[in-house]
Amino acid sequence: MACGLRGNALHYASATYSLEQPFWSAYRETGLDSAATVVAPWKVAVELTGGLVLPYVMVVVGIIIVARTPHPLAVATAVVPNVRSLLVALSVAATWGRDVVRGSDEAHLAAITGIPEALLIVLGLTALIASVFWVFARVPRRERTMSVLSTVSFRQACVVSR
Repeated sequence: MACGLRGNALHYASATYSLEQPFWSAYRETGLDSAATVVAPWKVAVELTGGLVLPYVMVVVGIIIVARTPHPLAVATAVVPNVRSLLVALSVAATWGRDVVRGSDEAHLAAITGIPEALLIVLGLTALIASVFWVFARVPRRERTMSVLSTVSFRQACVVSR
């Protein structure tokens, strides 16, 4: 989107582009230099960063709304986008120590930039935990059950719509 990559799509849990498969196939076969012949790695890194930053922006917007009114939908908006961090962390834990190429945006960004994948995952988990505690501390006790139910329902709707 930002870098002129064709066929861009911003999904709930990732950003994609039409040359994504050829780029990563070339990367897995012969490395970054070969993949660079398909698409400039900096363009891919910017796209991946956009996919990772968008949930943080959504969380901040949700937190601002919750600060004004702790409506259950606002709570869901503030918490759900970062749930993907937990799923990525579970995926990494399940494949740790194996010679597996993970397909998360965090793993891809780490491969291109050299930023440790663990750092990106810890950042996401920290944001998730902090947003959950901050948001639910502002929801009145009598509304917490509804807020939790709407958050879970919103998450499931996002998964189904994918």
